[in-house]
Amino acid sequence: MRQAFIQTGKYIPQNNGVSGIKVYKGDVYATMPRYFDGVPASLNKIVTKDGEAVMQPFPDWDNYTIEDCNGLQFMQSMEIDPNTGLMWAIDGGRTALFEPNATRNSCPAKVVGYNLETKKEIINPAIVVVDVKGKRSYRLEDPESMAPRESLPVDIDGTPFDPKLGINGIAMSSDFRYVYFSSINVLKLHQVPTGVLRNQASNDQKIARPDTMAIDQDGYLWVTASNAGRIFLGQPRFFKDHSHLHRGKALPCKEGGRKCS
Repeated sequence: MRQAFIQTGKYIPQNNGVSGIKVYKGDVYATMPRYFDGVPASLNKIVTKDGEAVMQPFPDWDNYTIEDCNGLQFMQSMEIDPNTGLMWAIDGGRTALFEPNATRNSCPAKVVGYNLETKKEIINPAIVVVDVKGKRSYRLEDPESMAPRESLPVDIDGTPFDPKLGINGIAMSSDFRYVYFSSINVLKLHQVPTGVLRNQASNDQKIARPDTMAIDQDGYLWVTASNAGRIFLGQPRFFKDHSHLHRGKALPCKEGGRKCS
């Protein structure tokens, strides 16, 4: 592979220089910024092969296609949290910065994270609530609605694109009671009461997963959420009451009323 890359110009040895270096549990990671052409991988793990230390693309070769904005383009530095094994790295998005009249500004800059224990990229979208008066901020996370597993590619002028943006669109109702958000990757719109967002305790809770449900004679919908240990009461489509009623999967309701015992 080395000789093939040299012959095609994908690897030009003198253009590869180490910029950042970090160590985690004995493993050494190094960045090689793409200032010039001929840098096949910009973030590497140093491994031993046939008795020699060589650069192994991290996390894999598929991430280093030039001008593929879903991958990695220009890695100059990174930091590793020794307590969690999380790596955070900056991708400048540009390549061939020092090549005469050849700089590529194809991709936006981004911060990427990797869990070095699982070797997987960290994708953790969230709604960030900023309390201006209280001078604080916190995150509200929910993987099912903010980082859906089912992802649809977006077709832009005939070109498929998989942005993996998590939350993309967000808006608030005119009465300030609800926040609506969506992801460009899925055909769904989600709603959350602003009262939930204003409660920092919601940061430690997950948006409920419905399990069993029933509608009473007054048209109210009762939904059990086993993952949250709660029952929610509301009208179809838009929940009104997020109070904690009872820890249980099903409750008998009195006929003609909305009280459970």
